[in-house]
Amino acid sequence: MAWMGLVDRARDQVVPVARAGEGQDYVDGLDIPLDPDDPRAQGPVGTAAREGHPVWIDDFANDPRMAPWQRRGLPFGWSAVAALPLRQGGETVAVLTFYSSEREWLDGETKGLMVSMANDISDSLDRIRIAAQLEESEQRFRSLVEQSIAGAYIIQDGRITYVNPRFKEILGYEP
Repeated sequence: MAWMGLVDRARDQVVPVARAGEGQDYVDGLDIPLDPDDPRAQGPVGTAAREGHPVWIDDFANDPRMAPWQRRGLPFGWSAVAALPLRQGGETVAVLTFYSSEREWLDGETKGLMVSMANDISDSLDRIRIAAQLEESEQRFRSLVEQSIAGAYIIQDGRITYVNPRFKEILGYEP
Protein backbone atom coordinates (compact mmCIF):
# COMPACT_ATOMS: atom_id res chain seq x y z
CA MET A 1 0.00 0.00 0.00
CA ALA A 2 1.15 3.54 -0.63
CA TRP A 3 -0.13 6.91 0.45
CA MET A 4 0.99 10.48 0.14
CA GLY A 5 0.52 13.19 2.71
CA LEU A 6 1.01 16.93 2.32
CA VAL A 7 2.94 18.76 5.00
CA ASP A 8 0.53 21.33 6.41
CA ARG A 9 2.65 23.77 8.43
CA ALA A 10 -0.39 25.82 9.47
CA ARG A 11 -2.00 22.76 11.07
CA ASP A 12 1.40 21.33 12.10
CA GLN A 13 0.68 17.90 10.64
CA VAL A 14 0.91 15.65 7.62
CA VAL A 15 -2.47 15.40 5.87
CA PRO A 16 -3.21 12.32 3.71
CA VAL A 17 -4.26 13.30 0.18
CA ALA A 18 -3.83 10.16 -1.95
CA ARG A 19 -3.57 6.39 -1.49
CA ALA A 20 -3.41 3.17 -3.46
CA GLY A 21 -3.13 -0.57 -2.90
CA GLU A 22 -4.39 -3.04 -0.33
CA GLY A 23 -5.02 -1.68 3.16
CA GLN A 24 -6.04 1.85 2.22
CA ASP A 25 -8.42 1.90 5.21
CA TYR A 26 -5.31 2.29 7.37
CA VAL A 27 -5.06 5.90 6.22
CA ASP A 28 -8.62 6.83 7.29
CA GLY A 29 -8.40 9.18 10.26
CA LEU A 30 -4.59 8.93 10.38
CA ASP A 31 -3.15 11.65 12.61
CA ILE A 32 0.51 12.52 11.98
CA PRO A 33 1.56 15.65 13.89
CA LEU A 34 4.89 17.38 13.27
CA ASP A 35 5.55 18.30 16.91
CA PRO A 36 8.70 16.32 17.81
CA ASP A 37 7.47 15.95 21.41
CA ASP A 38 4.39 14.02 20.28
CA PRO A 39 5.02 10.23 20.05
CA ARG A 40 2.86 10.10 16.89
CA ALA A 41 5.42 12.38 15.22
CA GLN A 42 8.28 9.94 15.87
CA GLY A 43 7.19 7.44 13.23
CA PRO A 44 8.54 7.31 9.69
CA VAL A 45 6.15 9.88 8.18
CA GLY A 46 6.56 12.53 10.88
CA THR A 47 10.33 12.06 10.94
CA ALA A 48 10.65 12.24 7.14
CA ALA A 49 8.50 15.38 7.10
CA ARG A 50 10.41 17.12 9.90
CA GLU A 51 13.96 16.02 9.11
CA GLY A 52 13.75 15.78 5.32
CA HIS A 53 15.37 12.37 4.87
CA PRO A 54 14.02 8.88 4.06
CA VAL A 55 13.03 6.66 6.96
CA TRP A 56 13.17 2.89 6.66
CA ILE A 57 11.45 0.46 9.04
CA ASP A 58 11.93 -3.26 8.43
CA ASP A 59 9.99 -4.58 11.44
CA PHE A 60 6.57 -2.93 11.58
CA ALA A 61 5.37 -5.20 14.41
CA ASN A 62 8.29 -4.56 16.79
CA ASP A 63 9.87 -1.23 15.95
CA PRO A 64 9.06 1.19 18.81
CA ARG A 65 8.65 4.07 16.35
CA MET A 66 5.60 2.25 14.98
CA ALA A 67 3.95 1.74 18.41
CA PRO A 68 1.16 4.32 17.85
CA TRP A 69 0.07 2.52 14.65
CA GLN A 70 0.83 -1.15 15.28
CA ARG A 71 -2.67 -2.18 16.37
CA ARG A 72 -4.11 -0.34 13.43
CA GLY A 73 -1.64 -1.75 10.85
CA LEU A 74 -0.92 -5.31 12.01
CA PRO A 75 -4.11 -6.77 10.47
CA PHE A 76 -2.72 -5.82 7.04
CA GLY A 77 0.37 -8.00 7.56
CA TRP A 78 2.92 -5.30 6.86
CA SER A 79 6.54 -5.89 7.78
CA ALA A 80 8.32 -2.96 6.18
CA VAL A 81 7.66 0.76 5.81
CA ALA A 82 9.46 3.39 3.75
CA ALA A 83 8.71 7.11 4.11
CA LEU A 84 10.30 9.45 1.58
CA PRO A 85 10.18 13.24 1.74
CA LEU A 86 9.24 15.16 -1.39
CA ARG A 87 10.75 18.62 -1.61
CA GLN A 88 9.93 21.82 -3.42
CA GLY A 89 12.34 24.73 -3.20
CA GLY A 90 14.43 22.78 -0.69
CA GLU A 91 11.53 22.40 1.76
CA THR A 92 9.72 19.13 2.47
CA VAL A 93 6.17 19.60 1.15
CA ALA A 94 4.94 16.00 1.16
CA VAL A 95 5.81 12.48 2.25
CA LEU A 96 5.34 9.40 0.09
CA THR A 97 4.96 6.27 2.23
CA PHE A 98 5.03 2.61 1.18
CA TYR A 99 4.11 -0.53 3.14
CA SER A 100 5.06 -4.10 2.28
CA SER A 101 4.51 -7.53 3.80
CA GLU A 102 8.08 -8.52 2.80
CA ARG A 103 10.94 -7.46 5.08
CA GLU A 104 13.54 -8.13 2.40
CA TRP A 105 11.75 -5.53 0.30
CA LEU A 106 13.92 -2.80 1.83
CA ASP A 107 17.20 -4.01 0.32
CA GLY A 108 19.83 -1.59 -0.95
CA GLU A 109 18.63 -1.67 -4.54
CA THR A 110 15.00 -0.94 -3.61
CA LYS A 111 16.05 1.87 -1.29
CA GLY A 112 18.17 3.37 -4.05
CA LEU A 113 15.30 3.21 -6.54
CA MET A 114 12.91 4.80 -4.05
CA VAL A 115 15.31 7.64 -3.24
CA SER A 116 15.86 8.20 -6.96
CA MET A 117 12.09 8.29 -7.54
CA ALA A 118 11.56 10.77 -4.68
CA ASN A 119 14.37 12.96 -6.04
CA ASP A 120 12.85 12.87 -9.53
CA ILE A 121 9.44 13.89 -8.13
CA SER A 122 11.09 16.68 -6.11
CA ASP A 123 12.93 17.90 -9.23
CA SER A 124 9.62 17.93 -11.11
CA LEU A 125 7.97 19.90 -8.32
CA ASP A 126 10.77 22.45 -8.55
CA ARG A 127 10.37 22.70 -12.32
CA ILE A 128 6.63 23.24 -11.92
CA ARG A 129 7.28 25.93 -9.30
CA ILE A 130 9.84 27.66 -11.52
CA ALA A 131 7.53 27.50 -14.54
CA ALA A 132 4.72 29.03 -12.48
CA GLN A 133 7.05 31.79 -11.27
CA LEU A 134 8.17 32.52 -14.85
CA GLU A 135 4.55 32.64 -16.01
CA GLU A 136 3.67 35.03 -13.19
CA SER A 137 6.69 37.20 -13.98
CA GLU A 138 5.78 37.30 -17.66
CA GLN A 139 2.19 38.28 -16.82
CA ARG A 140 3.42 41.11 -14.59
CA PHE A 141 5.84 42.31 -17.28
CA ARG A 142 3.16 42.12 -19.97
CA SER A 143 0.72 44.04 -17.76
CA LEU A 144 3.33 46.70 -17.04
CA VAL A 145 4.22 47.13 -20.72
CA GLU A 146 0.60 47.09 -21.88
CA GLN A 147 -0.36 49.82 -19.38
CA SER A 148 2.81 51.89 -19.76
CA ILE A 149 2.53 55.58 -20.67
CA ALA A 150 5.74 55.14 -22.67
CA GLY A 151 5.80 53.57 -26.10
CA ALA A 152 7.47 50.16 -26.18
CA TYR A 153 8.35 47.78 -28.99
CA ILE A 154 10.28 44.57 -29.56
CA ILE A 155 12.49 43.91 -32.57
CA GLN A 156 13.48 40.34 -33.43
CA ASP A 157 15.54 39.41 -36.46
CA GLY A 158 15.33 42.98 -37.75
CA ARG A 159 11.52 43.07 -37.63
CA ILE A 160 9.17 44.75 -35.20
CA THR A 161 7.30 41.87 -33.56
CA TYR A 162 5.44 43.76 -30.84
CA VAL A 163 4.29 47.27 -30.02
CA ASN A 164 2.33 48.26 -26.95
CA PRO A 165 -0.92 50.29 -27.14
CA ARG A 166 0.88 53.56 -26.27
CA PHE A 167 3.37 53.09 -29.13
CA LYS A 168 0.47 52.54 -31.55
CA GLU A 169 -1.15 55.71 -30.23
CA ILE A 170 2.09 57.70 -30.69
CA LEU A 171 2.30 56.51 -34.31
CA GLY A 172 -1.39 57.23 -34.89
CA TYR A 173 -2.61 53.64 -35.27
CA GLU A 174 -5.79 52.21 -33.80
CA PRO A 175 -5.21 50.04 -30.71
